[in-house]
Amino acid sequence: MAHSVIERISEKKKAVEINTGGMVNPVGRPYLSQELLNYAVELGVDVTFGSDAHKPEILAAHFGVATKMLEAAGATIW
Repeated sequence: MAHSVIERISEKKKAVEINTGGMVNPVGRPYLSQELLNYAVELGVDVTFGSDAHKPEILAAHFGVATKMLEAAGATIW
């Protein structure tokens, strides 16, 4: 099911988000899994970062983790 959502996003030329808000919640990881990110990158889907910040001090928190995920997926980072 999740892979079909990524395929639809690709077809519609939309982007996915690595949301690092999960790093500060019990989930303990970004909200887009590495597996789905890999698939999105494989399909050429654009990727954006979000921190789900509700406080200024967590704005852009853990973007280093998101960057490493994107690199691991084989994406070109510019």
